[in-house]
Amino acid sequence: MIELLVEDGKWSARHMVLDWEKIASLWTRVQGINALFSDLTKNDFDNFVNALTSRDTLWFEICDNDEVVGLLWLTDVHMIVDAVAHMMFLDSKPSEKRPIVKKLLKWAFENFPLQRITTFVPETYHTTKRLTLELGFRYEGCKREAVMLKGKWRDLIMYGITRGFVERII
Repeated sequence: MIELLVEDGKWSARHMVLDWEKIASLWTRVQGINALFSDLTKNDFDNFVNALTSRDTLWFEICDNDEVVGLLWLTDVHMIVDAVAHMMFLDSKPSEKRPIVKKLLKWAFENFPLQRITTFVPETYHTTKRLTLELGFRYEGCKREAVMLKGKWRDLIMYGITRGFVERII
């Protein structure tokens, strides 16, 4: 049994345990999620495996009962005080997961010496930008022409959330 880290109603979050069956299953499930890949990483299974197995990354599953409906992962954890957050939802209702994602962010701050968590969202992903702000992240800047999407270089909008903010608000 995998230990639940946080719960909120029907939602729960737990560490993701990886094996080759899980990797293959995830690869199959994410193929239809264009927002997950840039033009340069689409259909690149090796890149996907490298991301999943990086030693500086923590992976969490967001579940509806026992069904995985989303993932949250922190990369660059080796930086110790700042990690980069990434989210992916396997359904079209990411805003429903806001309470469980907030609890998972709080859990990360309580269990690691992080001072902040940063995230980058492509400028054209308006729903993701809105969700990021609803989670408590604040706009911090723009990384110009940093990702290629649909044949065009796009800006990445940088957002951050700090330990102090999470302790006060979430």
